[in-house]
Amino acid sequence: MASPRFLLLLVCVFASPAAAQDPSTEGRWVAVVRPGLEDALAPLIAHRRTLGHETVVVPNPAQIASKGRPRYVLLVGDVATTDENPPWALPSVERALYRWRNVQPKTFPSDAAYGDLDGDGVPEVPVGRIPARTPGEVERVVAKILAFERRPVRLSDLRLVAWGGAPGYGGAIDRSATKLFADTIRKSAPPWADLWMISAAIDQPLCGWPADQPRLFNESLRRGGLLSAICAHAGPRHVFSMKHEGQRITYGARHVLALSGKEPLAPLVLLACDAGRFHEERACLAEMLLTLPGGPVSTIAATTESHPLTNYYTGRCLLRALSGESVGCIGDAFLSAQRAALTDRNLLIEFALKDAEGKLEAHIDVTKLRRDQALMYALLGDPATRLKLPRPLEISTQTQDGEWSWSATVPKGTRAIHVGFRPRPQPRQKRGPPANAVAAQIRFDAANTALAHSEQPFKRTEDRIHGTVGERGHLRVVVETKDALHVGFRVLK
Repeated sequence: MASPRFLLLLVCVFASPAAAQDPSTEGRWVAVVRPGLEDALAPLIAHRRTLGHETVVVPNPAQIASKGRPRYVLLVGDVATTDENPPWALPSVERALYRWRNVQPKTFPSDAAYGDLDGDGVPEVPVGRIPARTPGEVERVVAKILAFERRPVRLSDLRLVAWGGAPGYGGAIDRSATKLFADTIRKSAPPWADLWMISAAIDQPLCGWPADQPRLFNESLRRGGLLSAICAHAGPRHVFSMKHEGQRITYGARHVLALSGKEPLAPLVLLACDAGRFHEERACLAEMLLTLPGGPVSTIAATTESHPLTNYYTGRCLLRALSGESVGCIGDAFLSAQRAALTDRNLLIEFALKDAEGKLEAHIDVTKLRRDQALMYALLGDPATRLKLPRPLEISTQTQDGEWSWSATVPKGTRAIHVGFRPRPQPRQKRGPPANAVAAQIRFDAANTALAHSEQPFKRTEDRIHGTVGERGHLRVVVETKDALHVGFRVLK
């Protein structure tokens, strides 16, 4: 059973409007495509060209830099699980694993290693994969990518969806997990984000009724969002949330099938061990989600066991990366986070998590954990897939006698305006478990409603909008145009 990744989820999925000021649409996009799969990839190649990329198609990984340094690398083919060498076979790089438990494998497969162009053990280029063996499998993923990138933006793209499973470490970590989970998300998320969470602690409102968690998560994904994450114990084909009334609450193949639909969803990060083991003959959870009609447009998951400490560092650095001006694509964001996590430090968290899963040496070597972390996560899908991050909108505020007045100039081509407000969080009241599923749902809905922005009235005079707010909290002004959401926000305090 893989270890929980609840601390990573606290920080991994949140961005700021600055991240989308100038999404990169240039650079060399290299596709390593195995024979027989080239035609199926053609629509995506053409699409990347329309966005300004130089596209290069080669049959072997050794040719990745044959035309010069790439900006993105997409592998199209699958890992063969026998000694045969079928035409679609496209291996990963096998790396030695620094182990902290005897039962762990000695090596792990790494696609990210193909992005290590200078041989220093750290990738410089984001690498993704469409793990396909037939043209039809490639066509399904390509169709999802094109549909996702061509879909107009909408207000729900500002949602952030997170599901944190039970930690299972015992002691202080378990006792404080839900509070840490919710508080860190609220404090780390950008003020413009509408948050939605599940936390696996039955006495907390964000738990809901445990048996309903998989359904609630699927329903929330369908409502849209910028990015989503599951953070839990896991195996290759399921994640584990919690135990309740003698029942194990998991999310696996049957829940993935229930997610099927016509419209592709935002990228999903599976912060759990082994959920990205696409190199096995049976499809892993990340692969199921990628190939599902209407599932996430890309998934990120580990091909082996990952450590909670380095997952925390990756998550915190991903937050910072998404706030950067040069990030517009999922591959940019995750690679930037992995590189920054090599030197990130938090002594308190390191003390709590370093030995949480045991060790095989007197002192666990965090440097080696960091080294493996940079290479063990697989991005399934195209790393050049653009995130639907908002663009900044300038707003001005003034305060007098406990009331804030605000105003903003709307850009040309405005289609809709949404003004929202989220009050300051109220002190958490101690509660016991709910009496039944109905009571749990009422508590759950109320807790998540408090994490979102409620619509507020405003006035418009030609190209200016303005309004007033009478209490402290988060003010959000969203202007929809054809190509983007423009977001301005203020923390009123």
